[in-house]
Amino acid sequence: LWALINNAGVCIYGEYDWLTIDQCERQVKVNLFGTILKLLGSFNFAGRLINIGSVSGISAIPGVAVYSATKYGVNGFSDALRYELKKFGVKVIMINPGDFSRLTKILDQHEANTEQMWNNMDSQQQMIYEEYFKEYQNEIFTKSKLTGASRFEDTSFLRDIEEAVYGVNPRNTIISGTLSCRYFFPFLSILTTNSKHFILDFFLKYVLRLDVKKYFK
Repeated sequence: LWALINNAGVCIYGEYDWLTIDQCERQVKVNLFGTILKLLGSFNFAGRLINIGSVSGISAIPGVAVYSATKYGVNGFSDALRYELKKFGVKVIMINPGDFSRLTKILDQHEANTEQMWNNMDSQQQMIYEEYFKEYQNEIFTKSKLTGASRFEDTSFLRDIEEAVYGVNPRNTIISGTLSCRYFFPFLSILTTNSKHFILDFFLKYVLRLDVKKYFK
């Protein structure tokens, strides 16, 4: 065995206050524990371990708080493991993909997840969030189909996998996706909090067409 590609991903869109306990636990169990626990005892010989994370593990964005937390965890795990396994000649590579929702089934359960969130809310939560919740979830689902890559060939993903597996001197951390994605998330990660919030406000209002202030004045 020369290279192991380790990929586990469940993403449930919605603000943290809306998620059910089960939805939080499912993301942590699959994305974080699923990545970590399956590797126990797997590597004491030369080769490559390629962990698949997400750009949400580089700079967290609203609507995927728990998902982002798990992907930050995978990035941190990979950083530590990279040092621990180098004595065996194992190279640990982290690939952080961007938005591939149009090419994967990661949003197939979005409507069912949304219904579970709403049904789990108490009457006070439903009263506070009602119109905002409905528009938010509808816009997230609709716009994800517009902003995500439509073909793997339009992204760097296949080339990045090839680099990680076959490259003579592959990068330790690779951001994979469209050109804009590869620059946007590292840029967000170096901004001050106020600057990042300004960018996110702009994105929500003019890209997702979601004016938060309209609902919470």
